Amino acid sequence: NLQFTVAPSSSSSTSSDETPAYGLQGGFGPTILALMHQYNTSPPVDELTRAQTELNQVKDVMVQNVEQILSRGERIELLVDKTDVMAGQATAFRRGARSVRRQMWWRNSKILALSFLVGLVSYQRSLGSGYFLKTYL
Repeated sequence: NLQFTVAPSSSSSTSSDETPAYGLQGGFGPTILALMHQYNTSPPVDELTRAQTELNQVKDVMVQNVEQILSRGERIELLVDKTDVMAGQATAFRRGARSVRRQMWWRNSKILALSFLVGLVSYQRSLGSGYFLKTYL
């Protein structure tokens, strides 16, 4: 679409030796100025749009990645907190179980001792002599 015009020269010769330096600038000046203005104010839409689309996609992916990392960090913090609570509960359960086991051992020992004593007393009574009871109790 670009049309370049050549400035008329004063001689009929078309030799480049006779053309002064920057002699053709006058014909290309307005065209170059228009092109510079066009590319500086509104670059080609296809390349710019493609670059902006790619940039937006990369930005969206990065935002999603950051959100996932933050979400994962929050879940890890929750798991650590729950683990600490469970460790405390396990320690308390172990202490409670040890205490109950001791109480049950003493209770069992007392019942066993009383059962033995009752058995011994009933045995002595069945023999009829109260010698053991008179001697030891």
